[in-house]
Amino acid sequence: NHLDLDSDDDCIPDEIEARLGTDPNLAETFTTILDDGPESEQARAKETYDPSKDILTVEFCNVAEDRMLWRVTFAATPTPENSVLHLYVDGDADPATGREGPPNGGYTGCDYMVSMAGGSTSCGHFLPDHSRVNGPPVTYVVVGNAILMTADVDLGRDAEGIRYAIYVLSHNTTGGGG
Repeated sequence: NHLDLDSDDDCIPDEIEARLGTDPNLAETFTTILDDGPESEQARAKETYDPSKDILTVEFCNVAEDRMLWRVTFAATPTPENSVLHLYVDGDADPATGREGPPNGGYTGCDYMVSMAGGSTSCGHFLPDHSRVNGPPVTYVVVGNAILMTADVDLGRDAEGIRYAIYVLSHNTTGGGG
């Protein structure tokens, strides 16, 4: 089946790679940047628990120049139509630039807010003076229990490679939390 073709054997079908803007002939190599595991047994027992919003891992891959790819894996298949997923990316790892917030606020200093909400995408770019403009286009796809998202964002680099900070938020479209 041509829909299952994966020329580089990286578990991302060629058709999905084309949508994400990655190279189907070059295997993506992900680095795990968050290994959260499932919510506690107590949290999972609550009537309001939704495994499709429960983030297990976040992985990252630089696929070309400023094209970044994140894979966010959930406890169950995500449902974009009723989900919100925000990646608050502090591209320079400097809380003094980017988004303003209270001291020690989780999203203070983020330079990009890469989002999928209700099945639509957006990206806010917070400039060093704290103003917000529209950021680059964001593409996402669901593959199994994961959402893969790409965006062309400028991340800090040093001799060791790419360096940035990230905060991740997942919840349903009717409220926060998670």
